Amino acid sequence: MARPPTAPPSAAPSGPPGASWRAVSLWSALALGLTLGVFGVHRALGGSGLHDGVLGPVAGWGPALAALIALRIERRPLSDLGLGLGRWWGWPAGLLVPLGLLGATYGALWVSGLALLDVAGGGPPVDQATAGLRVAERIVGVLAVSWLPSLPQALGEELGWRGWLVPRLAVGRSLPVVALASGLIWAGWHVPGVLFGDFLGEASVLWALALFTGVAVGFGALLAVLRLATGSVWPAVLAHAAFNVLIYQAFEPLTADGVGGP
Repeated sequence: MARPPTAPPSAAPSGPPGASWRAVSLWSALALGLTLGVFGVHRALGGSGLHDGVLGPVAGWGPALAALIALRIERRPLSDLGLGLGRWWGWPAGLLVPLGLLGATYGALWVSGLALLDVAGGGPPVDQATAGLRVAERIVGVLAVSWLPSLPQALGEELGWRGWLVPRLAVGRSLPVVALASGLIWAGWHVPGVLFGDFLGEASVLWALALFTGVAVGFGALLAVLRLATGSVWPAVLAHAAFNVLIYQAFEPLTADGVGGP
């Protein structure tokens, strides 16, 4: 007796779909709105920025929550966000990219005299070999102590920016367009933090905004390449977290008349 025909197995979901500029704009507004909502409550309760209290770090998860809402609307799986391990070389690149970028940038500033390397901490001057050793010790110490604790906050952003946004921008668009658009959106999301949070320090508003935009577009381009080339969001998470702790806790404290950073 012939067996009744069976339905063919459902095909595995294809890659992430593209997104129109209108969809990108709506999603970006959602990510910003979710962040501002939590951040507003945080400020009302006496908080100052994204790095203090309980709600400060939670506000940084606005992009991730926006990505989850978008996936629900699209009826797409979580795998769209690049949660797999991806290509192996992406993991060491997650450390080497920000370390190389910051090392080259600050090294050029120190050598040119535009900023001064200060490893003596107010003590007597040291020779070049000792200075290099102290810079290396500072970098290793910061990564050992602060890198892993900073991963959750970086993950909250990267699930949105490089997990959801970048792959959708990449459908039918060139890499320069993807890098510029995602970087400008990322910079725009930081504007409230620059204006009302704890990013400014002693810098002027215009300087901080210009710096954030330049860093977001430049570093965001590298993160976009990592995401698309490895097929995973994790290298971007590692790089984002490493960048934050290295610039704030290693390179800026070692720089007299620091240039500032995100």
